[in-house]
Amino acid sequence: MITPTSSTRILHVSPTGSELASGTADAPFRSIQHAAEQARPGDTVRIHAGIYRERVDPPRGGDSPESPITFEAAGDGEAV
Repeated sequence: MITPTSSTRILHVSPTGSELASGTADAPFRSIQHAAEQARPGDTVRIHAGIYRERVDPPRGGDSPESPITFEAAGDGEAV
């Protein structure tokens, strides 16, 4: 996992979130795709428990092996 710095962010996604939210833990996005569209090299997309019925096609990857965009489970239950 990437340790956040001033240039990296952790974007949160939850089935109860909103695409109008800021993507924080308290105001998560609703879809993984929306988070992928917002993510930049070095960011982490943290996916919270729930069922996501979507196809995810990230528009970008990372700059290098040291600066990927990472997608990970939040660890609060199963994310399907």
